[in-house]
Amino acid sequence: MKKKLPLISCICITRNRPGMLSRIIECFEEQTYPNKELLVLYEDTDEMTKSWVSSIRSRPGIRFLEVFGSPKQTLGTLRNYAIEKSAGEYVCQWDDDDWYHFRRLEQQYDHIRVSGKSGVILKRWVIFDGVNCRGYISNSRLWEGSLLYRKGNVLKTGYSDLERGEDAEPIVRLRDMGQLAHIEDHPSLYIYNYHGCNSWNYDNWRTIFDYGLPLSKQDSIMLKYILDGKYTLVNASILLDEMVGYYFDKNRANKRIPFPLRYRGTSPDLYRPL
Repeated sequence: MKKKLPLISCICITRNRPGMLSRIIECFEEQTYPNKELLVLYEDTDEMTKSWVSSIRSRPGIRFLEVFGSPKQTLGTLRNYAIEKSAGEYVCQWDDDDWYHFRRLEQQYDHIRVSGKSGVILKRWVIFDGVNCRGYISNSRLWEGSLLYRKGNVLKTGYSDLERGEDAEPIVRLRDMGQLAHIEDHPSLYIYNYHGCNSWNYDNWRTIFDYGLPLSKQDSIMLKYILDGKYTLVNASILLDEMVGYYFDKNRANKRIPFPLRYRGTSPDLYRPL
C-alpha cells in the first residue's frame, strides 16, 4: 500500500493586502502536493482583510484565523499562534506578498524525504524590485521565507518575539542541529516581491540587489506580468523555469552569464498574457 504523504500546513500572516492575498491563495490551490492546508491569520483591526474574507466563498483546505489586534502582537508571536492552530506534520512559510511555483511544496518536501533532514530551505530565489521594475536571481544564502520544516523540531521554542527578523531563529536551530537541507539550483520555486512596504527597507534590499544576477529588461517585465496574474500559475512556472535555466547554471553558480535570454522548447502560447 502506498504511504500517504504527510500534511503540510502553509502559514500566512497578512495585513491590508487582499489583492496580494488572492495571488498566494491561487499559488496554494494550484500546488501539485496533494495533502496540504493553508492558514491565513489576520487581526480584527484589519478592516480590508476582514471585508475581503467575508466576501469570498469557503475554499477547501483553507482556514482563516481572526485574532485580536489590540494589544498589538509581534509578527513572530502571530506566526507561533498560527502554527499552534495548524494540523500539519510539516509547516511551510507562505508570505502574503510573494509568488510560489506550482511545484514548490512537492519539490521542497521531496528534498526532505531524500535527505532525511527535518527542514529544507532555498539558497537562491528570484527577486523582483517592483519599485524599479527590475528582476534578479539572488546570491546564495539561506532565504528565510522559503523554509519548510517538521513542526515538532521547531515548535518547542517557536519563532522569536520580534516584528522583523523573527524567522531567522528556526533556521539557525535547524542548521545547528544538522537538520537543514539546502536547494541551491531551483530559484524559480519562489519570487520574492519587493514592493516598497516590506518588513525591511530599500537600503537593506539594495545591497541584496547588488549581489544578485540582474535580469534583462524583457525578463524583468515578464516577472511583473507573472506577479500581476497575466499568466496561469502553471504557465508562469514553466516560463520562469526556462528563464532561470538560461541565467543560472548549477555548475557555474557564481558566474554571470553575459548573453541575453533566448527561449526555446516551450509553446509560444505560454508567452501570451491571459
